[in-house]
Amino acid sequence: MKILVCHPGASWATHDVYTAVVEGLRAQGAQVVEWRLDGRIERWHSFLHYLWRKQRREKQGQHWPKPSAADTLHMATTGLIERALEKHCTDLVVVSAMFLPPEKIALAKRAGLRVWMLCTETPYDIDDELRLAALVDGVWTHERAALEAFRAANPRTAYLPHAWRPGVHDVATAAPVQPCDVLFCGSYFAERIAWFEAIDWTGIDLHLHGTTELIPKSSPLQAYIKGGLVPNAELVRLAKTAAVTINFFRTPRAGHVAESVNPRIVEMTAAGCCVITDHRAEVAEWFGASVPTFTTPAEAGALIRALLADPLRRQACATQARARVAGANWHARAQQMMTDLARWTRGGE
Repeated sequence: MKILVCHPGASWATHDVYTAVVEGLRAQGAQVVEWRLDGRIERWHSFLHYLWRKQRREKQGQHWPKPSAADTLHMATTGLIERALEKHCTDLVVVSAMFLPPEKIALAKRAGLRVWMLCTETPYDIDDELRLAALVDGVWTHERAALEAFRAANPRTAYLPHAWRPGVHDVATAAPVQPCDVLFCGSYFAERIAWFEAIDWTGIDLHLHGTTELIPKSSPLQAYIKGGLVPNAELVRLAKTAAVTINFFRTPRAGHVAESVNPRIVEMTAAGCCVITDHRAEVAEWFGASVPTFTTPAEAGALIRALLADPLRRQACATQARARVAGANWHARAQQMMTDLARWTRGGE
């Protein structure tokens, strides 16, 4: 088995999953070829629009239609199948197929490749994922509540929990000084902005990172913005110097249920951080009381102040949570992937 792993095309959260999958599979001894889609999308978008502008200048009134997103994705994924065949790959693993045209999946199968998909956006984009699941040979999903739906589309479906990256999240970094009390890094949906604004942050050194450009200029949260998007390794360094790190789960669309933990809570607890979060079914199963939970801004505010006043409790929570995710790394997840692939290619379930 020689595997070509296709990049998701995005440069942040799903990129981290792609990197971890490649590292994990190689750690298991798999032969891995990479296809980086993010750079190809950017370059083809620029080139196609350059040609379009050039045609408009030189052929006034007789120019091409403006390139579409579909045009860009078609060109960015052209060569994917050829690369797999050149490198004598037997399998194609697609990490989040949101930017891979379905016809490329069909072409890969016509070329004799087995195609597998890791669904990173369940249940938020589950409708699109289910359509693609029916086209591939097998599927992994990060959301256990969606297993029944996926298995209806493709019987070769397995739950692959989120994980942390060895050498990134488990690296002990000295933090003799705490530069902030509370850290949050993530997306600032309207409901999250309202949630943060509902808390009295008086006397608390709050640091906000992520898509902070979405926070209105009139918001009192402007005083707490410390940066924008943060690479994963840098986020680990920031989180290790915070007394409390906040995790939020995305809200599923109507009609869908989410039970599983997200990458951030696994990564931050593996890094030895004191993490608090809103509710998900798996939080209690994974962490017990070592990751305190909240429901309302008022509950969160009281919890934060209690933890800031009790460094021994913070340390106990961080130590216990880290121990609970010790084996939940991407090397172990890749081992499961290899086991699933072996089972599925033998004609098993």
